[in-house]
Amino acid sequence: MEKGIVIDTEKLKNPSKKMRLMFEAVSVLVKERKDIRALKVQDITEKAGIGKGTAYEYFSSKEELIAHALMYEYSRKILELTKAVFKLKHFKERFYRIFDWIKENKEYNEMFSQLLRASLHPEDSYAAGSVEQKSGGDCIMKEFGSEASGYIYEMIDRFMEDGYKEGVFKETDTGKRSLALLTAVVEYAFVVMGPEENRYHRIGDEAIREFVYQSLVKTLN
Repeated sequence: MEKGIVIDTEKLKNPSKKMRLMFEAVSVLVKERKDIRALKVQDITEKAGIGKGTAYEYFSSKEELIAHALMYEYSRKILELTKAVFKLKHFKERFYRIFDWIKENKEYNEMFSQLLRASLHPEDSYAAGSVEQKSGGDCIMKEFGSEASGYIYEMIDRFMEDGYKEGVFKETDTGKRSLALLTAVVEYAFVVMGPEENRYHRIGDEAIREFVYQSLVKTLN
């Protein structure tokens, strides 16, 4: 059986110059609406301005290169979101900024959610619309998934603690507060990342945001 995709966290934390060029090339190609399933190594290396053979000095396959590139870019986006959110003064502003980020990064959110599902269920191949893994091998991403989850939950706890201190809600249980926020974010993402003909789009973005926000507040009061 072929070996599945292995995520090397050191390559994400300390990528070489050539790796960064390849990661950035994948990001540009995604923004250009290129079908990630149809991307070739040559597409990536040409965009990066390096030789095709260079990719295989660092990664065993196209899928492994793309998976690292998506995770590298996504980790940068999460850090940018954290900085942007905590610059805002009020909880509601911060809450809406998360919604802005979901809309701005729709494509990455869709692809990254599929990568995380693969990390939790390595026996499954990627869903349509993401990098394909046809071998059915052992897709090993648990180490990265654990690190990412730890950071995200830390951010959530801080975010919700600030809302509590501001007096937006009275709930003191951090688990319940975290669950309420995740539910709200998933609820909004479900609409935003759904097809345009989704029945909820007719409600309008501002009305959806306000409804989700008020639902969160009521749940925690």
